[in-house]
Amino acid sequence: MVLLAAHGLGAATWFASEAIEADLLAREVVEPAADPGDAGFEFAAIEVPGPLGDYPAWLIGDPAAEEPPVWALVVHDGAETRSAALGLLPVLTGRNLVVMVVTYRGDAGAPPASGNRHGLGADEWEDVEAAARFAVESGSAGIVLVGRGTGGSAVLSLLRESEAGLPVAAAVVDSAYLDPGAMVDRQMEAGSVPGFLKGWGKALATFRFGVEWAPLDQVSAADEFGVPILLIHGEDDDRVPVRLADALAAARPDLIEYLRVPGAGHLGAFTTDPVATEAALDGFLDRLLAEPVVIGEVERPTPPE
Repeated sequence: MVLLAAHGLGAATWFASEAIEADLLAREVVEPAADPGDAGFEFAAIEVPGPLGDYPAWLIGDPAAEEPPVWALVVHDGAETRSAALGLLPVLTGRNLVVMVVTYRGDAGAPPASGNRHGLGADEWEDVEAAARFAVESGSAGIVLVGRGTGGSAVLSLLRESEAGLPVAAAVVDSAYLDPGAMVDRQMEAGSVPGFLKGWGKALATFRFGVEWAPLDQVSAADEFGVPILLIHGEDDDRVPVRLADALAAARPDLIEYLRVPGAGHLGAFTTDPVATEAALDGFLDRLLAEPVVIGEVERPTPPE
């Protein structure tokens, strides 16, 4: 009987780790359905050197302008392709920002991800850092990082982990994976998984897939951020609990401007309330670009009150 119970618990733990992989870590390589040309923008298809090889990217704007331009690096969610960035182009290019829509490991045309799994930002931030280095080497006067979903997690991880001295002036994150461990807990609670199995399942996922939960907790690491952040999150996000965004915003009111969008689900803020969301992005960029941004000595805007 004891052996049977132990076998049952082991199987349940295994299936819990399998669910974590299927729901959170597995990814599919998908080609972009559209490019900036389809949205009416002139662009260049470029290759960005990175830690695992060359990464394709789209470049919109004139890097060789007389006044060194600020670059916006847009990082898509792992369940999306680069095409998801096209809706942001009117706001970003309207401010004379050079926009680079980047890729990271596991994307179509980019180097493969380990095990074809999401790193949830833990690995991908290095690819975004390489894109930022490319921007600096191409004459950028400063960098604004824009991330959606897992791309937002990669952006926040870069802000915490990078030692490259990059001139990052600010970040915009929409529906970011602020604490994947807490996301797993909520999904398991919704499935009535016993509390002890949540921990065992996550521990087995760490052993099997290499995912480390603590470093991905952006909320607990709130004091490590040092640039202004526009945090966008839908109140009805069924993937990343809005309480995580609430907690991060409350932890750093000196740096974080928070837009909590009623009725918006995961990655749905710009479609649910485009007026409020674009106005928040516009206002944030207004404050950011009101002062010059200088490589090596970034002059940052006064944080919002």
